[in-house]
Amino acid sequence: RARSARDKQERRAAILAAAEELFEARGLAFTMADAAEGAGLAKGTLYLYFTTKEAMLLALLEEKLFAWFDAMDARLDAAAARRGAPALAALLSSSVAEEPTLVRLLAVLQTVLEHNIAPEEVLPFKTELARRTAATGARLEIRGLPKGEGERLLLRF
Repeated sequence: RARSARDKQERRAAILAAAEELFEARGLAFTMADAAEGAGLAKGTLYLYFTTKEAMLLALLEEKLFAWFDAMDARLDAAAARRGAPALAALLSSSVAEEPTLVRLLAVLQTVLEHNIAPEEVLPFKTELARRTAATGARLEIRGLPKGEGERLLLRF
């Protein structure tokens, strides 16, 4: 039984690793029981961490997306001051090409992942996503996009 915060964090990481492996292999065609088996846990234990499969996949998306934002911010901070739109587009494209699972999760965010989840579970994700999009959008603008276009580009991207 996971009692310490560290044990709980490790168990959550194991669940998300199993969910990622299943999602990569089967897309959305897996169950909570499959994820529990993949993580080496009882199905009931999974529900202590995630209320639904969608909540579990949203947590996986959050982990991957915010890591992508961190990496993109670091790339932009290391880039020359003004790169221009073509160079920024190439940078964005190459960054997501390295993250196929992230792209697949983003593709089902609005149609699948935001459903079957309580609004209070989605709100922290949406709030942080808005903050991160604005911050990275501002970095894009410093490097060559017109004011207000960085965030807009990320939302469409």
